[in-house]
Amino acid sequence: MYRLKGFDEDWIHQQGKHSAYYSNLPAGDYQLEVLGSNNHGLYNDVPLTLQVTVLPLWWQHRGVQIALGLLLLSVGFVVHLYRLCHMQQINRLLQESVQQKAKAQLILETKVAERTRALEESSMTLSLRTRQLEKSLAEVAKANRELKRLDQLKDEFISTVSHELRTPLTSIRGAVGLVAQKVVVPETNSYDVLLSTALENCERLSQLINDLLDVQKFESGKFSLSVKPVELIELCQQAIAGMQSYALRYQVRLACEYPEHTEIWVNADALRLRQVFDNLLSNAVKFSKPAGLVRLSLQLVGTKVQLDVIDQGQGIPKAFQERVFEKFSQTDASDTRAKEGTGLGLAICKKIVESHEGTIRFVSVEGQGTTFSIELLCCDKPS
Repeated sequence: MYRLKGFDEDWIHQQGKHSAYYSNLPAGDYQLEVLGSNNHGLYNDVPLTLQVTVLPLWWQHRGVQIALGLLLLSVGFVVHLYRLCHMQQINRLLQESVQQKAKAQLILETKVAERTRALEESSMTLSLRTRQLEKSLAEVAKANRELKRLDQLKDEFISTVSHELRTPLTSIRGAVGLVAQKVVVPETNSYDVLLSTALENCERLSQLINDLLDVQKFESGKFSLSVKPVELIELCQQAIAGMQSYALRYQVRLACEYPEHTEIWVNADALRLRQVFDNLLSNAVKFSKPAGLVRLSLQLVGTKVQLDVIDQGQGIPKAFQERVFEKFSQTDASDTRAKEGTGLGLAICKKIVESHEGTIRFVSVEGQGTTFSIELLCCDKPS
């Protein structure tokens, strides 16, 4: 019988065999106890003890294990370094990729911004050109309207001048023809009427030519004044006296109103100022009703004098009031109009008054009459 002390708990009885087999014993020192028997099956009392030493395998030696541990640690460290380098390389590649993407994004944003600016500049340029085109079209339309207006004025001017020339020329030719044919006897009443008619129409033609020449002077800047102190009340009385025969033809009364016991002096060209008064008075008479009254009123307003020509006529149509002071403007520019005139008088009046550093304006109510007002600066009486 035998047992391996510390490994076997009981004795192992084995007949016919003289060996014991143990496997997978851990390395170390063991005691194998053996009991022998005789033929009668009696065992000795004291077992034989054999000292058995199980040597460890090569890899079970501590030095080998330490070397293997160090080897494994080295391999793990190398693997860790490799993985670390690999991760760093991946991170570097990722960073480079991110940087490239950021750079590409920046380039894209820059190109987009540049394209946006270019589009905005193109839009602004297009908008500016559109506004310029609209402005040009508006100017062309305005010029076209002005050309049409000028063309209409030209037609009206030709019609007016033709009418104003034809009427007095017809009267002059008729009167002179009768005299030349000796239809009337000289120094008779009929003879004097014919001469008077011819003279009046000659004056009318002369006035028309003078108006045209005045307009030409205004346009060319050659208009000049002979300014000196003028007593305005006396000049107005002269204008009223000179207009009496014209007013008598239209059955209109004239009146002059001014402050009594005083004199009103202005620096003016008396001839040109008289031309303004005559034109305003003749218009007031011409457009007044029979038995109507035309008043020429003077009044002092501070350092200025205001002259009003007031009539009780038909008034100026509201649609025409904006064009009252334009050249060749007339409420009726047709050849069949009832009132004579070239449409130059008020335009000339405005130029003359403004040349005297004065103002001219009007107030008109259709069916009630019109008031033209002139303001001039007063001056001291000459010594």
